[in-house]
Amino acid sequence: MEVKLEDLTLDEIIGLFRAADEFIEFLNVSWVKPKDVILTGSLANYNWSKYSDFDLHVLMDFEKVDKRTDFVKEYFDSKKTLWNEQHSHLKIYGFPVELYVQDINEEHTASGIYSLYKNEWIKEPEKDE
Repeated sequence: MEVKLEDLTLDEIIGLFRAADEFIEFLNVSWVKPKDVILTGSLANYNWSKYSDFDLHVLMDFEKVDKRTDFVKEYFDSKKTLWNEQHSHLKIYGFPVELYVQDINEEHTASGIYSLYKNEWIKEPEKDE
């Protein structure tokens, strides 16, 4: 089975938004609004396997949370771990959905990045022939 993000059903897209919204609320930093929510990782390009998952990244400005960005990263990483353990049932096409908070100032190198907020590829993957 080839996984294509453009083939996601409306229910699956709504499910991703719902998961992201619940995760953002769980982070408990209501004074900071996300800049975007992106799908990335192996399922957002062509190098996935049966062990892959959907990587859903919430992009936030860590400095707006607190000037101690190292502390913010540790806090978000702890919240991410707890959230993902409590929501291991979230799946699309049978693949788990894992949420993560990414600092907007962090460089993210991936061959495929899809913006849920903009509903478009930020970086469209290329399939090797």
